[in-house]
Amino acid sequence: NLRLKGASALIKAMRNSKKATHLPLARCHIDGAAIEALSTMPNLEKLEIGNNNLTNEDLKPLTKLKKLRFLELQGCRELTAEIIPTLSQIDGLKRVKLSLDSWSPQDQKRLKQALLPCEVLDHDRPDESEAK
Repeated sequence: NLRLKGASALIKAMRNSKKATHLPLARCHIDGAAIEALSTMPNLEKLEIGNNNLTNEDLKPLTKLKKLRFLELQGCRELTAEIIPTLSQIDGLKRVKLSLDSWSPQDQKRLKQALLPCEVLDHDRPDESEAK
């Protein structure tokens, strides 16, 4: 469980790791290059990368992760509804957690429909999160 400002260097050093299955990297100041390195870890099942300054474009490499089931992105305020096509390409995703407070109700509905049967949790409204 990392809480490092220099986590990007460690992640790059772990490139192609077959042993990494769960990486909690919230608040680690990771960037798009670190996400690219994470996308080379074929057995990654759970990824917690919330509260980092990540953009929609930064997350595109995650579509390479065939075993990714749980993705936590809460606090990534730069993410918009334009991330929906990327998230929908992650086959087998079971749960995604985001901060949706700046998303329109229509975009929230589109996200939930695009990711079915994945559970979409709104970090900003935990009591109103819907499964499916």
